[in-house]
Amino acid sequence: MKRLWLPPLTAHMLSWAAFLGVVFWPFGFSSRTETLLPDGGMRVVFGHYPGPFMRYLDAGVTTLLLIPAVLTGLAVWLAWRRSTQSGHAKLAMWGLGALYLGYCSVPIWFVGGLEIDFIGIFFLPGAAALMISAIIVSMTKPALDAASE
Repeated sequence: MKRLWLPPLTAHMLSWAAFLGVVFWPFGFSSRTETLLPDGGMRVVFGHYPGPFMRYLDAGVTTLLLIPAVLTGLAVWLAWRRSTQSGHAKLAMWGLGALYLGYCSVPIWFVGGLEIDFIGIFFLPGAAALMISAIIVSMTKPALDAASE
């Protein structure tokens, strides 16, 4: 029995781990506090306050971070189906892998113009697992009947 759904499921789990890591890991952000003094002067204090990205994200950016989980979920569904031997399914697996790699290379823009280039690094293991699953699915030979799977 071929278990073609295991590599995409691994990619799916890695994508969720990356999402949760990016959202809840305590990254540090520098912040600037301006205080107006009673004599009319201003005091500027710079500080480094670590905190999770969830504190700085809005719903739209959090949705953008879920794109890899959706792509790998489609790959799991595609590999779970019994018709993964068709050319369309193999091409779709390669397309999902290419989209995922493209996602890892694009920086994500947060509210306020903050650009984070390194977020794609967290999703690269899931992208690699999805590309490996595309290779595995494309190298499998067609089964003679559905009972042999």
